[in-house]
Amino acid sequence: MLFTRRNAYQIVEGRRTIEFFVRMPRHHKIGRTYAVQIRPDRKGARPGSPIGRVKVQSVRPVRLSEVTEEDARAAGYENLTALRRRWEMAGRFWDPKATVFRVEYMLI
Repeated sequence: MLFTRRNAYQIVEGRRTIEFFVRMPRHHKIGRTYAVQIRPDRKGARPGSPIGRVKVQSVRPVRLSEVTEEDARAAGYENLTALRRRWEMAGRFWDPKATVFRVEYMLI
């Protein structure tokens, strides 16, 4: 699985165990294990060598209003406000009624 540099290192350090996606992630199968790789910074570049492995524990739809402070911390943010700020900086509207997909990983 490809992650930003920040997210990849948070995962292998055990500081990130959850990701949120706008669309249902097609390649995140419950129970499967995946290599953690850093997404290339430039187009056409190859991903780096794996820096760890994760197992997908769960994939489930949740409304943004159901995301908790604990979820935000597990996603690598200081709190829910920081997660919301990052969500909006990425050009997404924080609609409490919107459904997103919560993917939980376990470092192996």
